[in-house]
Amino acid sequence: MADRVVHTRRGDVLIRAAREGDVEAYRELRLEALQNHPDAFGSDYATAAANPPEYWTERLKNAGSTAPAMFIARAEGQPVGLCGLARENRPKSRHSAELISLYVPSAWRGLGVGEALVKAALDWGSKHGVRIVKLAVVTQNYFAIRLYERCGFAPYGTEPEVIYLNGRLYDMILMYRRIGASASGAAVPKTTGGEAAMLIRRSSDVAPVRYGNGVEKRVLLGPNQGAPHFVMRTIDVPPGQSSPWHKHEWEHEMFVLAGSGVAVREDGETAISVGDAILVPGNEMHSVKNTGTELLRFICMVPLSGEDNP
Repeated sequence: MADRVVHTRRGDVLIRAAREGDVEAYRELRLEALQNHPDAFGSDYATAAANPPEYWTERLKNAGSTAPAMFIARAEGQPVGLCGLARENRPKSRHSAELISLYVPSAWRGLGVGEALVKAALDWGSKHGVRIVKLAVVTQNYFAIRLYERCGFAPYGTEPEVIYLNGRLYDMILMYRRIGASASGAAVPKTTGGEAAMLIRRSSDVAPVRYGNGVEKRVLLGPNQGAPHFVMRTIDVPPGQSSPWHKHEWEHEMFVLAGSGVAVREDGETAISVGDAILVPGNEMHSVKNTGTELLRFICMVPLSGEDNP
């Protein structure tokens, strides 16, 4: 993989394949991730910290062959990010790989470093014959889920009770993305006479992304279904819960299908119910809260830049 540079407001960040000389940085980042975010990874800090130096050296020495391919981000000579791609070794599964160990220290988040690391891993996989990449992310890790969605991953299920930590159980959302030769036509609608045909997709056939407070999102239509400009989603908010309090550059539109609640902004809130349409301008803090006793469901339309997702 060719080295690449990401230009950020904090300075340039170099993204490249990890080498044997990166062993200390690799160990440092991995242990920092496990220690600071124990609920985000299946591995635990104590076990990883007990591994001898030879363990870390061998991992990088054999990266991309018998060990996962690893990618590192460096800025000002310091490590600021890590990501891996673990390819299946069984002959019938060599087309498949798992994205692993993604971590960016808090001071370098929100600058595109994580996405650049994921792209580096996907590029490596594509060049080495990988056709599909999968990952698992804790349902409460909203920001990681959004990052993976921006990188083109889509949910295909939820694995319950994967992690048990401090008396609490954590489910994981399972996500995938096709790459390489399989990516171009995997989910494109059938064509008639050389033009895209109408596509009907049942919402019940779409696996939801489930967030920690019970909110669910289904991406119904997007670029992988042949939609060239917009992404259509439905959001389900249980009684008493809210969609994330956030903002983004793009405007988006919502339409209430069921239930009632309030549209929340920084200067107040407005009651909403079935049949109401909502326009949220770009860069406005907002959320939707269910104040009723039944499920609140609404359509949410965003541009492709808002969600690069099937």
